[in-house]
Amino acid sequence: MEEHILNSIGLLLFTAMLGQYIGWRFRIPSIVIFIITGILLGPIFELFNPQEALGENLNILVELAVVILLFEGGLNLNFKELKEVFIGVKRLTTIGVIINFFVTYYASKYIGGLSSEISAIIAGILVVTGPTVIIPLLRQAKLPKKLSQYLKWEGIINDPLGVLLVTLIYQYITLSSSGNALGLIAFAFFKAIVFALIITFVFGSSIRFIFNKTNFPDFLKVPFILSIILLIFIVSKQIQDGSGLLAVTMLGMYFANTKLLVFSDLKKFKESISVFSVSIIFILLSASIDFKLLSNLNLRQISLIFFITFFARLISIFIATSYSKMTWQERLFIGWVGPRGIVAASVAGIMGLRLLHLGFQEAELILPI
Repeated sequence: MEEHILNSIGLLLFTAMLGQYIGWRFRIPSIVIFIITGILLGPIFELFNPQEALGENLNILVELAVVILLFEGGLNLNFKELKEVFIGVKRLTTIGVIINFFVTYYASKYIGGLSSEISAIIAGILVVTGPTVIIPLLRQAKLPKKLSQYLKWEGIINDPLGVLLVTLIYQYITLSSSGNALGLIAFAFFKAIVFALIITFVFGSSIRFIFNKTNFPDFLKVPFILSIILLIFIVSKQIQDGSGLLAVTMLGMYFANTKLLVFSDLKKFKESISVFSVSIIFILLSASIDFKLLSNLNLRQISLIFFITFFARLISIFIATSYSKMTWQERLFIGWVGPRGIVAASVAGIMGLRLLHLGFQEAELILPI
């Protein structure tokens, strides 16, 4: 079994790096290559099944990759960049999230014919735009600076908030029989935000002091920060489920906006790891696709997918950014570019299983949608 896992990881790493090189050599988005490769290895030729090959280690591997990606994403969020795009980013990460949630919720309920509980979970998952897709696309696409900033900030901020939102919705569903469910959820949200802020400041300022004021060896600085990231993620999950990704993203933002002597080395190291992470998780994701699940969708649910894909985000973005300084071309482009990455897919899979265990049969439709 251990040898089988090792062989699978070895094949995965080689295929991922080969895809990166082919993408660079022929100027093809590497994500496209990873998706095609995963589909060929997985559902088409059945040479590699991530769930069978890695078992429970699959979720652990994906979770670690997402933690590193969001921390690396946080390192790219410098507040100096916000001067030109602050209003647009604020709209996209507040009003845009709320409108997108309700548009998707009511579409799922009335177009897809799904229950309120499943509709709320789907809406929570789809408020995000995955940085695991956006950041690699921005590296390869030559977009105007402002447009890139809008997409980057929205994707990195909304992703951990989306995970927290879905977790709180799930907790509300499980506590719905309680008379004070809404109050408990509000407290959990407040606790997650406050804890993420506190843990970011405490660990961030401590690391900054140790690195800048002591003789801490240079060769240990980056590995030490990596271990702290994982520790913060683990502790945050114990305090409030869903807050771990938010905490590590905020820590990355803290380092990006403070004078940390090791920052340049840290960023290079994280970029290298993120190349591995993005490559691996997209091959795993596409290799895990089960085309049989798509056959479970009826006409109403297919219509829902069509509406979400082409209209839900576009409507939300145009309403959220009305009377802002964004041009209609920028609003249209952002409305059309809304890919979801590994975080949305993994949360969909986890929540689908949890709700199935609670007796919600429609939960098996969450991941296909």
